[in-house]
Amino acid sequence: MGKFKQIETEIWVANLEKPGYLKMERKKTVQEVFDELVTVLKEQEVYGEMDYFQISVGNDKKGDFPVFRWIACFAVEGGSEGHYIHIEVITPTGETETIFLGKTFLGIEHALKVSNICTQSFYR
Repeated sequence: MGKFKQIETEIWVANLEKPGYLKMERKKTVQEVFDELVTVLKEQEVYGEMDYFQISVGNDKKGDFPVFRWIACFAVEGGSEGHYIHIEVITPTGETETIFLGKTFLGIEHALKVSNICTQSFYR
């Protein structure tokens, strides 16, 4: 696995009123974070090996990326076939929300590899 930069979910800029400090300019949208993660998966040459990788149904791709305490990336066996890669946020109150979802037919090892890349993308 090659090196890649950490994906941030917020944009921070220099605080001109307090030199040496940063201030949050804005939260990134769900689509912006998704696009950055897709870029990493393509760079790591695993994106094209998945059946699909998408923003989960019900998420507003133009909306702000959710407030979270943690981002969890993991692989699970599908109900009838394949393996799924979940990218979920765990809120400060402990609720979970699936943000992105992928599917592969290349086995659990491949699904774990993809989930590992996703994890490292958020925790570098």
